Amino acid sequence: MQKTDFSMNTAPISPCFEAVGIATGVNAATELPPLYLAFAPAGFPSPADDYIDKPLDLNKYLVTEPSATFFVKAAGLSMVNAGIMDKALLVVNRAKTPKHDDVVIAALDGEITCKILDLKAQVLRAANLSFAAIPIGEDSDCVVLGVVTHAINPLCSRW
Repeated sequence: MQKTDFSMNTAPISPCFEAVGIATGVNAATELPPLYLAFAPAGFPSPADDYIDKPLDLNKYLVTEPSATFFVKAAGLSMVNAGIMDKALLVVNRAKTPKHDDVVIAALDGEITCKILDLKAQVLRAANLSFAAIPIGEDSDCVVLGVVTHAINPLCSRW
């Protein structure tokens, strides 16, 4: 077994996760959707908020380092309490140094997973108490592929 490595790995991601694409910072669409200036309250609607700001390029909002960013779709329910639902689109930054309690994409003994990196307990922790922590001690072959910076969750069941 290899020693646990928390450095960034530049190897291609495993086919275990559905890779959506590498962010290039260039939007192929000819027209970007608008960004409304007002917040959308989850309570009562505000009819006075009819003002539109500029078009919104999600690459500029979600991707800070295009050459070090990839997207991957999550599968399963182990990270629901971290706001990552089944089929969420995850934005992953390979250039960020993984720190304690970061949500990461890791390759553990050849398997790709999305978990919370617990450096104190030396485990990969789920954000759902129904799932056990995964030890990442000296005998584990664990490589962090990137830090999850954003999760985009589908809300409509038709997607």
